[in-house]
Amino acid sequence: MNSFEKNYYLYDCHLNRDIENNIGEIIIPEFTMENIIMIDQKYKKYYIKVIQLSRQNNLFNEVELAVNELYMEHMYNIKMLTTEMNEYNTFQHMFASNNELTPEERVNRDMYIRSKQIRMYFEDILPRIENSEEHFISLTELYNEITSERF
Repeated sequence: MNSFEKNYYLYDCHLNRDIENNIGEIIIPEFTMENIIMIDQKYKKYYIKVIQLSRQNNLFNEVELAVNELYMEHMYNIKMLTTEMNEYNTFQHMFASNNELTPEERVNRDMYIRSKQIRMYFEDILPRIENSEEHFISLTELYNEITSERF
């Protein structure tokens, strides 16, 4: 085993097998387009129900403004989540092309990437997901109001 192989082995052991040092390690949440599609489909399912129900009950004019405003905010959130998802998932590939790094430089690079992703997820992405959930709750409340007026 040459020096490089030894250093890589130690680096790999530290990163993947060092239980004592990795106990408090925060797992970077996965955030993909599938997550965004699920949020969007869930919202649009109720959006369509609210529109149809309000038209059936001749309440469309009363709820149109609220529904359209919620929908526009939802679409903006989806657009921003897509942009943030692309940025979030490209961190890993930003520095991947540099294979001439020493093990110490690799550890520093990986720690930088991890901290950047963790910060972005908890400060940018998660609040936007929570905002989308609030819009969904508002839409379901509107749906419940329309259905209760119906009976």
